[in-house]
Amino acid sequence: MKKFLNISFKVLAFIWILILGFGIIASQFLGETSDALGFNEPANSPKEEFVNKQTITIADSIPQGQFKYEIYFTEFEGKMPNKTCHVLMKENNIIITQDETTNLTGGKTIFKGIVLKHKSGKWILSTHYKDKNADEIGGCTGIPIINFDKQIIEWC
Repeated sequence: MKKFLNISFKVLAFIWILILGFGIIASQFLGETSDALGFNEPANSPKEEFVNKQTITIADSIPQGQFKYEIYFTEFEGKMPNKTCHVLMKENNIIITQDETTNLTGGKTIFKGIVLKHKSGKWILSTHYKDKNADEIGGCTGIPIINFDKQIIEWC
């Protein structure tokens, strides 16, 4: 009986290692990269883009490429120093990732979505096209504001 348990344990350990190894390998091959998202192709603006089953025209100038932005935490009203982050923009798609100064929870990618011009004229970050008509933006509304000139994102 003792020998049977010993062999069973070794078989289970071997199967567990195989599953773990397969998961790691699969995540490397099946994970999204900036190439898969189309961020390495040249941008042609203005361009029509299909977002949440609605067509928008990018007429205003959204900076294209990779940048370093500051994150202003609105809930602390300037009492906390700003952090920096990496920003990757292609057309109106945006990916914001943590850098060495950012220690937010939730993984390396802070935000992945679209940049929209709000009805107020301010640029916002969203995952829904309808947010361009939201009554409230910025602060802790869940719709961050991005300022291209100052390279700052109002975050909560």
